Amino acid sequence: MNLYEESQFKNNSKSQDKKVIITIVVLLVVLLFVAIGIIFAINYLKKQELKLYIDGAKSNFSEKMFIIDEDDIYVSIDGLAQKVGYVTNNGEYKHKFDEDTTKCYLDNDYETASYILDSDIMYKKLAENSSSAYKSDYEYYQLSKPVKQIDGKLYTTLDGIARGCNIAASYDSENNKISIYTLPYLLQTYSTKIKDAVAAEDMSFENQKAILYNMIVVKNDSDKYGVSDLAGNTIIGKKYKEITFIEG
Repeated sequence: MNLYEESQFKNNSKSQDKKVIITIVVLLVVLLFVAIGIIFAINYLKKQELKLYIDGAKSNFSEKMFIIDEDDIYVSIDGLAQKVGYVTNNGEYKHKFDEDTTKCYLDNDYETASYILDSDIMYKKLAENSSSAYKSDYEYYQLSKPVKQIDGKLYTTLDGIARGCNIAASYDSENNKISIYTLPYLLQTYSTKIKDAVAAEDMSFENQKAILYNMIVVKNDSDKYGVSDLAGNTIIGKKYKEITFIEG
């Protein structure tokens, strides 16, 4: 091989090496953009996926727990009630031995809540062992939408289940997230934050429910009761021997 041919060979070799390096760089850039695209796609899909948080912790749920109907979110009464400590029964509380599946009532140790298909009225009643003077009264509530039946299960809206299960419930459309806070969690949180708040374990169930309406019972050293909002501002001064919150 003469000097000219050797020089040409070296130039061709360098040119090929350069092309290989450029090809590798281009491939790496393409792979980087693909990886970034995949990451964005995964994050987008995660954001689109409906998420449920109960008392700040992510909770699993069945596919049919929530049904989105236009701008309304319908919740399986039975499905969510079980997650927040209620037992669901067929029929209506006023006729508790009825097995009518177009009606249901929820039970815990303190209260029952009844729902009826196609009705936008639900009612609650304190348990018979309640010490309240109002325990014999039914409390009726207007729902934003009537109760639905889907695949044999009764559904109500998010505000409807919140009323019946004594929870705070909200929907974050931007992150497609439903947040639920139970009554015990709210009591534990705010009774330690608000000055002079009555301890959760010393509060009657009726007074516990006041927290769902931005109120909490407080008392002074003389055992005189009052009411503050959840920011600590006085609503009713601490001057009463007894206070009972009547939800209805």
